[in-house]
Amino acid sequence: MKPRCPCAILAAACAAAAAGCVSHSGKLAQVKADLAFPNYAVNTNAAPFRARDVRSSDKILYLSERARAYQLTGDLDNSTEDYLAAEAAYDALDDRPVVSISAAAEVGMAGTVANDTILPYVGNAHERLMLYQLDAFNHLARHDWNGARAAANNVVYLSEKVRRRHEKEVRAAEEAAQRDGRFKFSSLMGNPEFRAGFAASDEVSKTFTDALQNGYAYYFGAFVREVDGDFSGALLGYRRAAEVAPANGFVQQDIARMEARLGAGGGGRGAPAEPNVVVFFEEGFAPELEPFVLSFATLPMGHHKGVGFVSDGKGGTTAVPLPTSMPLTVKFALPYYSSAQLGVPSYPLVIADGLGGVVAQTQLVGDFRALAARAFGERLPYVATRAAIRAIGKATAAAIASHAVKDKDDGTRLAVLMGGLLLTQATETADLRTWLLAPRFGQVARFQAAPGTHRMTFTHGGNSGTVDVDVPDAGPLVLHVISIPGRLVIESTAISSCQAPG
Repeated sequence: MKPRCPCAILAAACAAAAAGCVSHSGKLAQVKADLAFPNYAVNTNAAPFRARDVRSSDKILYLSERARAYQLTGDLDNSTEDYLAAEAAYDALDDRPVVSISAAAEVGMAGTVANDTILPYVGNAHERLMLYQLDAFNHLARHDWNGARAAANNVVYLSEKVRRRHEKEVRAAEEAAQRDGRFKFSSLMGNPEFRAGFAASDEVSKTFTDALQNGYAYYFGAFVREVDGDFSGALLGYRRAAEVAPANGFVQQDIARMEARLGAGGGGRGAPAEPNVVVFFEEGFAPELEPFVLSFATLPMGHHKGVGFVSDGKGGTTAVPLPTSMPLTVKFALPYYSSAQLGVPSYPLVIADGLGGVVAQTQLVGDFRALAARAFGERLPYVATRAAIRAIGKATAAAIASHAVKDKDDGTRLAVLMGGLLLTQATETADLRTWLLAPRFGQVARFQAAPGTHRMTFTHGGNSGTVDVDVPDAGPLVLHVISIPGRLVIESTAISSCQAPG
């Protein structure tokens, strides 16, 4: 097969890069601003929630975003529909091989030469599990206990499946680096620029062994088992939540209650008091990725005394003169979480009674910000290897383009080469796509309240809301509260009014 013209490859790269110039965060910025208004309604006739968006190669991302937007506006039926569609899209990925490093089979040469933004969005480990966790609250608000239970169980079931896929991605990155021979991810570890760029995400995620340690989901699953009377399963879930959030006093109290119920660690004291109100609180929006450009000096092919050797597309090589006085600097772009994005602190939700007395404050149990950083760290070898090999490939194409005008003067040849390298930098756009409407933190609280109607005020930062809630005679009351810039979203559900467990 006749090799493609290097200039055509570079032109295709430029066109592909231009097509994806609007970042995902830019597309979601207006949605975030609009969500501050209680009367905001999801517009399916405009980007980014049109049918064409949620059916595109990025459908996992846009379905997730739209499902959360529906949830934040109280449209729970449409929210669940989109959550289920996103879950189905993830399931379809399980039957496909991990995307190759070159991605040539997936998107052709333009995909290889341009950047990762034109590849289909495949999500992150913590995002997939969060779909089920958040959808569980939709089922709960609709008094569908079986649906909430199924969602909680799916979080546990899918954890192992997601781990297996991640392992395949890491192996794919390692194999690609070995085949290419021009880049090793381990070589970045000694680069001070690289270490400094990723220091913030390493710091916030260092206590997690993987991106699936979602204490919020562990706690919800434990609560579901407790309501169902599975106290052994509940104890296990609360203990897992305590491993993630050992300072959470509510979790420690729940462990003590379950141990007393099971006769393990009760010490004859009897079961601790049963709190009949449980608060699940989600705080803020997920952190945004930012671009990070890393450069390194290299030559894009074998080099000996100013002569480079590149493939001629026929199994052989062609000698290409290179400017020995000017080493080639290859740049590639990576996404990363800056300290500014990760440094936003968590604050408790304060719950007060009708007289203004504080009855409880939530405590952190799920740090989704840290899970996002951990998930990114797990994918970094895969992402960086793709970016480096792609950047080196572009530099190689630039050298071939220079060789294609070898009959011209040295100045023209050098101009072509340098122009190709500039295009390499221009088309290297970091893939900043993540689920941005997902919460930043998850918190919980539990307390006792007498059966009957209570007026409660919820305060978080500058947001507050007052609602009347009905505490049932038997069974717990669940309060699901979400704080986003500008307002609080509050849902209350009495478990006794749900479909009977079992």
